[in-house]
Amino acid sequence: MNNNEKIDDIKKIKKNINYFQYITDIDSYILDYLFILKKKNEKNIKEELIIDSWYLMIFRNLIEKSDKKNIEIIAENIDHKYERFIYKGFRSKYNIQTRNLLYIIQNWDKLPKNLVFINEKHYLNKDNLPIELYLVPKNNIDITMNNSHLIMLQNNKIKYTNHEKREILRRAKLPFKEWWKKYLMKTMPIVLKCCPNEIFSVSRKKIYEKNKDFFINLYNCIAYDPFCEEKLYVKYCWFYIFN
Repeated sequence: MNNNEKIDDIKKIKKNINYFQYITDIDSYILDYLFILKKKNEKNIKEELIIDSWYLMIFRNLIEKSDKKNIEIIAENIDHKYERFIYKGFRSKYNIQTRNLLYIIQNWDKLPKNLVFINEKHYLNKDNLPIELYLVPKNNIDITMNNSHLIMLQNNKIKYTNHEKREILRRAKLPFKEWWKKYLMKTMPIVLKCCPNEIFSVSRKKIYEKNKDFFINLYNCIAYDPFCEEKLYVKYCWFYIFN
């Protein structure tokens, strides 16, 4: 073995060591970068910095080494470099809430390690997290949510936007408080943590904490009409559906 071959071998070993370190410590890298993004947002820094490039390089390298057993994107008509991870089994006849639940039900026995749900209408919003934060395989971080908001309930009701009000052509069969009790089966908070952009990732492990019937019941309550109010219930409750 000549010196050049030895140098190449040493480089490969170092690269593998770094890759192993990134895999084992990936949650720390993600949390650190989320903190950096928070600080950038507080200071209204919009441009990409060198430190952004460094973290994103780590995430992209890990994503590149992954396959659809580890990552799958539930979305349609998104043209980007991660298209190979997009689930191809749906057509646009489904609304976002129905599509997400139906994917879980139909693929229950073969869910990937990390599921990334994307509402295409909000995919290009400037306040989104970098797509890599959702895609990168994680160890113990079960949910990564974009644009999380706190919504104060008013008399146990959600205050919809004007656009959402126009989407409702059929009123819910149950008031929100009763729907929550029947389908989510937990104490309802006064303030909801919600994800209005509906862009988030969830681990398979977290989904399997519920049984399949839980998701079937949620699906059935919104599948009867694409313009029913219940779909907005689901939209505002993704965090609680998976927790």
